[in-house]
Amino acid sequence: MSKRVAELLSDVYARLSEGETSSNAVFPQSRVLGALNDAQGMIESALADVGQGYFREVDVEVAADADTIEPGLDRVLAVNGIWQLDAASDPYAEVALGRPPLGVAWLEGVEPAYVRLASAVSQAYTFRLSLLLHGAAMHTGTAASGGATSIVFPSSATLGEVSASDDYYIGAWVYIVSGTGSGQRRQVTDYDGDTREATVATWTTNPDDTSVYCVEAGVPERLEVELAAGAAEILLGEEDTADGGTRRAMWERVMQGRVHAWGMRRQVRRR
Repeated sequence: MSKRVAELLSDVYARLSEGETSSNAVFPQSRVLGALNDAQGMIESALADVGQGYFREVDVEVAADADTIEPGLDRVLAVNGIWQLDAASDPYAEVALGRPPLGVAWLEGVEPAYVRLASAVSQAYTFRLSLLLHGAAMHTGTAASGGATSIVFPSSATLGEVSASDDYYIGAWVYIVSGTGSGQRRQVTDYDGDTREATVATWTTNPDDTSVYCVEAGVPERLEVELAAGAAEILLGEEDTADGGTRRAMWERVMQGRVHAWGMRRQVRRR
């Protein structure tokens, strides 16, 4: 089971103490959580290199004469496959899963990302994209309200930030730390950025405005040690004015090797 945000924060502080730097006063929790989210993004990028991570399929309509497919999602890391759904004879027929699409450029742009076709389509099509996404950034807060299958995040988090982007938390796990419904854990299946309402499977006890929750780390459980280590190295490097990014770069190289080895072992076990 994934570590809660409070446990990850404690792990990072323990590593900072070992590093003989300073105390929680120098590294407030908000800064440590920021470093954890930064490290999480780097781990996810390494996971994407070995075809691991959080995948989501979306169907996108493309108008005639268009030369781009726009998934309309934040947090996109890579395209894992593209299929044409509604036409038989066209240069963009079907693309094999797991290799660069024929006649299609890799993902371009930052936010929002898009796929550029080699040339404009001759008529309107619907494409299905398999996308590899970044996990949601961790945060903690007290719920604004809740229902049988929902929890409404506050406008401002206690630690971190609450996203206002639709679908942002899909796939993320929410854990109720204390208050009404404490101890329950659910995965988000839908998210409305305007209302900040996350849809989940039915709660045993509905959360309410006393429910303190966290959005958990999005990396695999076996890589959470790397997550805490990375956050500590990022923070220690920032404190050392002579470091110049060395600690961060060294951790990233070691982490990439471990992630790639972990990913390859998973692929071998599947065969």
